[in-house]
Amino acid sequence: MVEMRALVFGNRDDDDLGVVGDWAEDREFHLERVSREEIVPVDVDDYDLVISLGSVWSVYWPAIRETLRPELDALRLSVDIGVPVLGICFGGQMLAAALGAEVTRAPQPEIGWIEVDSDLPDLIAPGPWMAWHIDRFTVPEGAIEIARTAHAAQAFRVDRSLGLQFHPEVDAAIVKRWAADGDEELRAHHLRATDVIADSERNEQRARADAYRLCDGFWTTIATS
Repeated sequence: MVEMRALVFGNRDDDDLGVVGDWAEDREFHLERVSREEIVPVDVDDYDLVISLGSVWSVYWPAIRETLRPELDALRLSVDIGVPVLGICFGGQMLAAALGAEVTRAPQPEIGWIEVDSDLPDLIAPGPWMAWHIDRFTVPEGAIEIARTAHAAQAFRVDRSLGLQFHPEVDAAIVKRWAADGDEELRAHHLRATDVIADSERNEQRARADAYRLCDGFWTTIATS
């Protein structure tokens, strides 16, 4: 069997694929990481899958416009030539922006475990899913929105690619690290790190099963269409 190659965009200090990485390795993908901090062009046609991960950055920050350009170009080209993209949170925003949609500050942050209104519950279960974002994307022209909350679109499909606003990759260990790094942000939104961690430990097993079902459904019904 020929090993498939997956290209992963992430920040240098925050590129943990978590459950999505476990799924990719179980499906025999070879994962190759590219740091967003490195401004280098990428030949996406050498890959079977492109994954764009979350970030503490905002797509619209002027100071990182040139830093993000190679990834935006790579995501746009991937869609154009039919290489499947899975965009997660910031990665979903990047996919939307690459296709001409807008990324803006959300009217209300979503942090913690949330339920989503899903048009395709066999692909994207209602949740709860982990959310940790203050921005949101509009759905690109020609794409189909397939999940949402009252505050933001949560998923869209465009050709063979899928953009998500929530985090299917998280496990309790990832949330513990985020909570430690983002304790001040949590307190600013009247949340306690201990509560978010406890919810994550309680939801971990079910969320892992939902994430595997999402990834399998993405790969078999969207990426291969």
